[in-house]
Amino acid sequence: MLRGVGEVPAAIGIVRGASWGKVTGMAVTNGAQFGEWLEGQPRGVCVAVAWRAAMRVLPLGLSVSGFDGADALALATLRAGLTSGVAAFRLQIDKTEFASSSKWDANTISFEVPGIGVADGAAYAAARSAGRVAYAPDKSNAALHAVDRASNAAAYAPTGSVIIARASSRTAAYADAKQRATELLIEEISRPFALEDIIAPVANDPGNALRFGGPWVFWAEWYHRAMAGDPLPWDLQEAIALIPDHTWAAGPEAVAEEIRRLQFAFVSKSLPQAGGIEFDVDVGLFRKVVAEVARPPLLRATLVQVEGALEDVLADPSNGLHERSREVQVLTRMLDRFGNDPQRIEMDCTSVYGSLTRQLASDELPPSEQNLALREAVDQTAEGIRATDPDIAENRRILSEVRVRQMGEDGIKAFEDALPVLEAVSEEELGREFREDILFLSEQMRLPDKRILKADERNSGIRAAYDEEIRLFKRVADMAILARTGETIHKIDGSAIYKGARIAVTGAGFLAMLGGIVSLIIGLF
Repeated sequence: MLRGVGEVPAAIGIVRGASWGKVTGMAVTNGAQFGEWLEGQPRGVCVAVAWRAAMRVLPLGLSVSGFDGADALALATLRAGLTSGVAAFRLQIDKTEFASSSKWDANTISFEVPGIGVADGAAYAAARSAGRVAYAPDKSNAALHAVDRASNAAAYAPTGSVIIARASSRTAAYADAKQRATELLIEEISRPFALEDIIAPVANDPGNALRFGGPWVFWAEWYHRAMAGDPLPWDLQEAIALIPDHTWAAGPEAVAEEIRRLQFAFVSKSLPQAGGIEFDVDVGLFRKVVAEVARPPLLRATLVQVEGALEDVLADPSNGLHERSREVQVLTRMLDRFGNDPQRIEMDCTSVYGSLTRQLASDELPPSEQNLALREAVDQTAEGIRATDPDIAENRRILSEVRVRQMGEDGIKAFEDALPVLEAVSEEELGREFREDILFLSEQMRLPDKRILKADERNSGIRAAYDEEIRLFKRVADMAILARTGETIHKIDGSAIYKGARIAVTGAGFLAMLGGIVSLIIGLF
């Protein structure tokens, strides 16, 4: 799993089976039983239950038009919903009590707005009340109050029976008492049919933030994933929850721009690599920056061993490897072009070691002396680099825990379409590496993947990330961070390089393209 803001462990989601108070598992059928049950729960469970209740009715407060201040109210409702979820997550991770509301009370805007819909205001109140459970002196009563607020919002919905709506909302909250405490943040937030019939018409209205597009696109993804029990990375959500008040007050466009910045930073920080990229203002191109080799003589010696072992393997066809084998191509390229790049050597050798190990274990390759020697040589090379460079060693520790979803056809096509632009804005070597990594991605992602760990509800697979995609994702995010500076944008707009016959690139268009790809990348976590 990724790590990020505040070095939160398991930041992509909750660790199933982790300790977080009691296993709930209690059948609750009325308010008295529900209150009694809440009294015995830790604060984090109380916040999570209140958050789930608020999320069920949140679309009622997300109209972005219809009255003055509608977009501000929708934004505050979304902020309160996100913040209360983050508070529940934080309580699960460090189990601390919040002494004050300074960090988690998303209430900075007053909504004394003539014409405000009752349901809109009630949905906002439910989300805000859920966040207050994180620090209220009486956590169980605060959670009861938040659940009541959510049922009131359902009752104020423009369609449906008031009695049925209120009862349906409460029934759904009572059902959460049967959930395992550790899974309240990662299980689907379902609605009873009666409540779904009330909420769906509102959520599907083109004027709702979940359908409106523009600066609300992120929020639609955030909401749908939370409801599916597949929340966006919690450390990214925490960073968004802590966006300063003045940015929220500036409106949805300002918040959307800040969220884009945080998304770029999240991907870059979560996929650490020594070296990086920089923008050369003199030539107007991005270029690769290589980390310094810690012990050059040792690295040269281990590369000689790899080269010799590779020659031995290729000398005998019965070893099963040939010049077109991916492992051979990766090592040949590494020896020819990356002898001074320790991060790249470590990644390539680690990748080849893993591939050889899998193929030897499955009998796709024979356990010949030469194959085993090659596997040992690449392993020793990678280990030697990690032993002499603590930064690269720490990078590997983090990257080895990264899990991503298998990329779909739309994602593959987005990278393929972006390739000409990425090459146009890069110096030759960086552009060449972009082409190689995207070619790997387009070929590998269209094949059955033996590294799938499990299937999920989104009809994709979760697996360990390939180093090629880690490198690609990191570089795109770093490019986006650099491209946000005015100097870079002006250079791209003013340079004849980008106005050639092969491809036309503007600074704004380039940044928009990168933003779309980074959003796609985050969707894989």
